Amino acid sequence: MKNSSIGRRDSRSNSALQFVQTLAVLDERRNRNKLRGYDPYLKQKEFHAAGARHRERLFMAGNQLGFNVGAAKNDPAVK
Repeated sequence: MKNSSIGRRDSRSNSALQFVQTLAVLDERRNRNKLRGYDPYLKQKEFHAAGARHRERLFMAGNQLGFNVGAAKNDPAVK
């Protein structure tokens, strides 16, 4: 009887370990490819759309507002 309860416990801990490892892999993928989930703010959308009409544009942004990701998404070499 004790052996079967130990086996169930091992199975649950293996499942939990696999779950944690899967979450770690997904987190790593999300951190590695930030452009995949890029959802531009209104001003960023306007900036990207203006590229069809204007050769030069100025993109000004404050701290922590997605400037780097927005600028990278506009770069043809990144796409």
